[in-house]
Amino acid sequence: MEKIRPEERAALNLSRWRVALNGAEPVRKDTMDRFAAAYAASGFRLDAFSPGYGLAEATLQVTGILAGSGPTDLLVDPVALERHEVVPALAGQTEARSLVGYEPSPLQTRWCIADPDQLTACAPGRVGEIWVAGPGVAQGYWNRAQATRETFQAHLADTGDGPYLRTGDLGFVHDGKLYVTGRIKDLIIVRGRNHYPQDIELTAEQSHPALEPGGGGVLAGTER
Repeated sequence: MEKIRPEERAALNLSRWRVALNGAEPVRKDTMDRFAAAYAASGFRLDAFSPGYGLAEATLQVTGILAGSGPTDLLVDPVALERHEVVPALAGQTEARSLVGYEPSPLQTRWCIADPDQLTACAPGRVGEIWVAGPGVAQGYWNRAQATRETFQAHLADTGDGPYLRTGDLGFVHDGKLYVTGRIKDLIIVRGRNHYPQDIELTAEQSHPALEPGGGGVLAGTER
């Protein structure tokens, strides 16, 4: 959108682009909307976008890749999300947080949202750690038995269901779709409130035109 000039776009024919897989961290609906609008004259369609989520330990693909379905998002209350609660935003709520949903995988992959401390299944409407099971999940880490047990052999403490791969990612399931909110290790807790670094980064880069989009990083430090 920023590097390709309009006259260069005019020479492109993207009408046969059926699947545009987007596995960014995070995937933003606004970015996809702006890309589709910028390349509409070149024949690109918004419904070609297929957001995906995965990790190396699960052979990259955890969610489904569908042609022609288009991206969907869920608007949630950002204050509730800081408490790891999923509350749909009210109509017209200006501070709503947009999260992109991921479709189920056709590869027999199962999701579970678990409390990362209690190791129990989260109630609906709660953010927890994403646990994954299925034929695409690796058996473990090479010659790292303890790390394999901790990461690849998780069982729910309340039901015994498992084994699951602990992804280290936070998210929730809503209407059958998976929504990813961030990573456990990246979470910044300030005075009891949970802040995701990608949200702070986006706010900072939009605060002044001199700041390069995607050119900054937020890290948790020690308060003095």
